[in-house]
Amino acid sequence: MFKKAILATAVVCGASFGAQAQLRVGAGLMTGLPMGDFGDAASFGIGGGVWADYFVTDNIAAGVSLGFLSYGAKEEVEGSDYSTTMIPILLTGDWHFMPGETFDFYAGVGLGFNMVSSKSTIDSGIPGIPATEVEADETAFQLVIPRIGINYMLNDTWGIDFNTGYSLVMVDGGNADYIPVNLGVFYVLE
Repeated sequence: MFKKAILATAVVCGASFGAQAQLRVGAGLMTGLPMGDFGDAASFGIGGGVWADYFVTDNIAAGVSLGFLSYGAKEEVEGSDYSTTMIPILLTGDWHFMPGETFDFYAGVGLGFNMVSSKSTIDSGIPGIPATEVEADETAFQLVIPRIGINYMLNDTWGIDFNTGYSLVMVDGGNADYIPVNLGVFYVLE
């Protein structure tokens, strides 16, 4: 009896989700404004990303995104070099306030992880003593909250997406928080 109830619930949910289902795939430019301790060392980051959103109802979209960001040093010191790269991989959930309209505002969250790689080279300034290189790689937990954005539909299948939020990236010994600003295009598959 219990198995039949679960099967019936799954069929009803699948039928209702399938009737409203829409898949959007997109790509675009990503930027990152470093915050907190990370902002003391890193400059403005730039990169790109791809994403897909599946609308389970008219208002609710669940998605996945993959990005790449590269940061340089905030201040250049002669003989020294600093760089950080990030690869955020997130599951997203968004509530769309005006689905089906030309302008559609949304708000949500992102949750996942970020592969962070940092490299520093510091010149000793003393002839005969080589520069010191320090590299660190880690996978960190990431939370983007709130995630807010707007979609603008160019026609029935193409649109422009703009979103931002606050990314909490918990690395060993501190944080690598940043404010992502993303602009891209998407294609609607129905």
